[in-house]
Amino acid sequence: MPRQIFHSPACKRALALTAALLALGQGVDYRQQIKIPPDEIFSGMLRFAEEKNFTALQTASQLLTPLYQVVKKDFGVDLAASLESGIGTRDGPKTKQTVQQIIFYDLKALFALALAESDRPRSLTYLKTAFFDYSLLAPEIQKKNFTQDQLLRKLFQKSFYLAGSNNPYSEEQLTVQRKELEANLRQLEDLILKTLPQLNPAPATVSKSEGSELQGLSNK
Repeated sequence: MPRQIFHSPACKRALALTAALLALGQGVDYRQQIKIPPDEIFSGMLRFAEEKNFTALQTASQLLTPLYQVVKKDFGVDLAASLESGIGTRDGPKTKQTVQQIIFYDLKALFALALAESDRPRSLTYLKTAFFDYSLLAPEIQKKNFTQDQLLRKLFQKSFYLAGSNNPYSEEQLTVQRKELEANLRQLEDLILKTLPQLNPAPATVSKSEGSELQGLSNK
């Protein structure tokens, strides 16, 4: 697959965020293992699915193995198997839907990392990276409900503020703020799924032992 398909302004922005994560310390481990910014890979995969270019889609998908491993472990969802199924049957719509699910689950993983992170700059960077994922899903959301897209963008802005504010807070106020961030991210996730319910994977791709993890933040 030619590397030039990933050379774009979006790629440069994603690289900048990746560099920020590395500068902050450990960063997102699974993303550090992916050689090209995931959001740029996702963008290419969406295009390949539209074009029914299954060979390029499969090649791009192989770059995301670290993400698939995290999603299967943390959410009990086998996205790689679902995508392979669509590629095997040369089903364009199914592969596109699975790519959208991959993007959504990367967003979920980044939300979880942001909540678990005590370092404010790193938490904020996770959320800004998740917004790149949302930007790839936004065109579908806008088709369904333009007003919903505007609301989701406002919720992201609120999340950025809650995660990155450097105002002095007491320990109690920090706890309240963290709970507000968690509620805000849960609302974001729920609204995305409400608008695009197809982002929930088919039961066959969900591990029985870990299926209870499927809703992620929504179950907390």
